[in-house]
Amino acid sequence: MRVFQLFFVAFLGVFSLTGQNAGNPFELTPRLGAEAAAVTAPATNPTATPGNPFDLQPRLQPGVEHTPAIGADNPEVEITSKNPAAELPVEGAPLPTPIQGTLLLITLGLLTVATLTLIFFRSLYAKAYRGLFNDNLLTQLYREREAGAIGSFIITYIVFFLSAGLFIILTLQHFGHAPRGSFWRQYVSTTLAIMVLFVAKHLVLALMGYIFPVAKEARRYSFTIMAFAMVLGLFLTGGSVLLAYAPPEWHRWVIYGVAGLVVATYVLRSLRGLFIANRFIFNYLFHFLSYICAVEIGPALCLYKLLTTY
Repeated sequence: MRVFQLFFVAFLGVFSLTGQNAGNPFELTPRLGAEAAAVTAPATNPTATPGNPFDLQPRLQPGVEHTPAIGADNPEVEITSKNPAAELPVEGAPLPTPIQGTLLLITLGLLTVATLTLIFFRSLYAKAYRGLFNDNLLTQLYREREAGAIGSFIITYIVFFLSAGLFIILTLQHFGHAPRGSFWRQYVSTTLAIMVLFVAKHLVLALMGYIFPVAKEARRYSFTIMAFAMVLGLFLTGGSVLLAYAPPEWHRWVIYGVAGLVVATYVLRSLRGLFIANRFIFNYLFHFLSYICAVEIGPALCLYKLLTTY
């Protein structure tokens, strides 16, 4: 009887187990809600290959866009440690070491040329400086150039181009707006641009004197431009040296001081040009204004546009 009772209990246990689901008795899915059951339910495709049990992708909810993993398996995502803000130019930042070496060579060359011209053409510089404020002295200097002493004027004129190019590049470097390329390329390009603009202005004046009956006045004003630039070249040389090797807290004062000197020289030269062309201003006002826009204002705007977008 006891054996029959044990057999009957075992039979009831087997019958109850077969009536249950064949799933894992420790599975928590039946106890969860419908959304959790849908997420945690295994794939019904019998041909699907089992995934990595340590992969987090099957645990993500369907229909939600997730950021792809960063690594070698995702070549479209670039890993970089660069800081974009660190590449932006900073106003008043020191120049890199390669630029310092090139700057030293250019500064030494400019100082050498300026010193030699000041030694050999000292009287020419003195007459040109006094001619800024005395029309008679400027007329005397103009007659000396007409007599054939053109070589000394051209040499001192070149010093202005060299010093102006260096000063402009250092000013743009200070404010973080220098053109792209090496420092040597920036300096050569800027110097050539200034030279082309001034040579074009002289050619326009010569053409005007050839076409219209203003040849004498055109030659006189063309020489005035050269004489003022000769004197200004020495001040730009000193300003470039200070801007290159003075302490950073001095740079802004040097730039504003030299810029003020350039503006004052330009205004003084313009007034001298008005005195030269006084008999044409009221009789040919339209032609005079056209000249001011095309020869005086236009090249300055072109130079500014070229330097800021190069």
